[in-house]
Amino acid sequence: MLTAILFDLDGTIVNTDPIHYQAWREMLLNYSMQIDEISYKS
Repeated sequence: MLTAILFDLDGTIVNTDPIHYQAWREMLLNYSMQIDEISYKS
């Protein structure tokens, strides 16, 4: 039986920011748009 769900939204447990950047970069390339890490983080 499931008794709890752990949800990490802000990177407290796992830093998912590099994965999000990569996903955005790949998605934008489909539209001939480019983004760098500096633009992504601002």
